[in-house]
Amino acid sequence: MKFKTKKILAAALMVTTFGVSASIDEIMRRAEDISRYQALLAHSEANIRLSALDTMLKSSDTTIREIAYAAGISSVDDVTLSITLRNRFNELNQLTALIHYPERMESLVSEFRKSNGDFINFNVDSYNESAGSFRVRSLARATGPGSGSINGLSVSMRQGSCSINASFTENGLFEGMYFCTDGMSVPVSFRID
Repeated sequence: MKFKTKKILAAALMVTTFGVSASIDEIMRRAEDISRYQALLAHSEANIRLSALDTMLKSSDTTIREIAYAAGISSVDDVTLSITLRNRFNELNQLTALIHYPERMESLVSEFRKSNGDFINFNVDSYNESAGSFRVRSLARATGPGSGSINGLSVSMRQGSCSINASFTENGLFEGMYFCTDGMSVPVSFRID
């Protein structure tokens, strides 16, 4: 009977999630590793914080990357935030911009709303991290591929006769204007998380 109880206890010490087994010791080691990474992100030396952030953002470990993104996005330091945003663009496939229509709409804006609704979707690809540039294709007024770039806390995208210029805000999102050469312009906002 004692042998069977030991087997049951041993089995109880295994945690199975999505088909992967980990012992309590492995979980505790993982928790210690995560604590060390978090300590590096909170280090008093700026160069250590930035080095840890950069290394963590490039990690193949999803948990470590997400911890770094969360720390970077909530940072008040523009350099940390800029590094985080540039790295996040590397993982994007699509952006969805919410259009903030004014109460009174010019005819161009009204027509745009009828044909496109309250959102503009952008497919993002070919991101070049060192240049901060990418290709973009919008489903609204699409006329071939366009281009975009992230520079510091600002993003710009251009496709055909339309563009977006937006800046990262304290609200944790990009806010700016979507405008076209025919005079149509509307405020937009989007997230990259």
